[in-house]
Amino acid sequence: MRRRRISNSLKVILIIGLITFIMASVVLADCYQLLKQLAINRISLVIDRSGSMKGQLLAQAKIGAKAFIQQMWADDRASVIKFGSQVNLVTSPTRSKADLQNAIDRLKAEGATALYDAMARATLLLAHQPGSKIVVFLTDGSDNSSRYTLSDLQKMNVSEGVFVYGIGLGRVDKEKLGKLVAATGGRLELTRDSTELKDLYLHVLEQYYQKYGNRQAETGTLLINDPG
Repeated sequence: MRRRRISNSLKVILIIGLITFIMASVVLADCYQLLKQLAINRISLVIDRSGSMKGQLLAQAKIGAKAFIQQMWADDRASVIKFGSQVNLVTSPTRSKADLQNAIDRLKAEGATALYDAMARATLLLAHQPGSKIVVFLTDGSDNSSRYTLSDLQKMNVSEGVFVYGIGLGRVDKEKLGKLVAATGGRLELTRDSTELKDLYLHVLEQYYQKYGNRQAETGTLLINDPG
């Protein structure tokens, strides 16, 4: 009899525990929602400011890059990297469009063309960052002073999940630049007319957003109702 009473007591306890668990699950289901939100895009603008970009070319490049920044989604982060003979990070990743545009306005043309080194700097800056990552470069010539090679960049960009889009102005090496973007599923735009740079920058941004930039990340959010 005693064993039977203990057994019945255990059954009662288990039933009560099961009912409590079910009720708690229902309450949490009402309070917990799986939200889908756009992933933040991480963008690095790599701009050629070598000596051959003096005058109208750099002026039009600034107009194009600033238009690109103006059309970025509000939560996206961007940085600006300039290159001539040397590579410099002009602005660290930020959402501030004003800071990015002011940094571009300060660019001055001088030096050789270390495009590959600038691309490597951009990729390393984006490495291990969450969200979709894109490097957009502008150049008017061929690389002539980098330590990194085209092969280095192809491996680096693929391994880090960075999309590469490029704008070639004037007589550029289409074959090499094409290989640079093709490895990541990006796109290369070409022009000999610097007044087309604004449209090309905006086209690149539009193409990226349509293809990759609207990826959604699912996040769980606990909603607490205010009884008052």
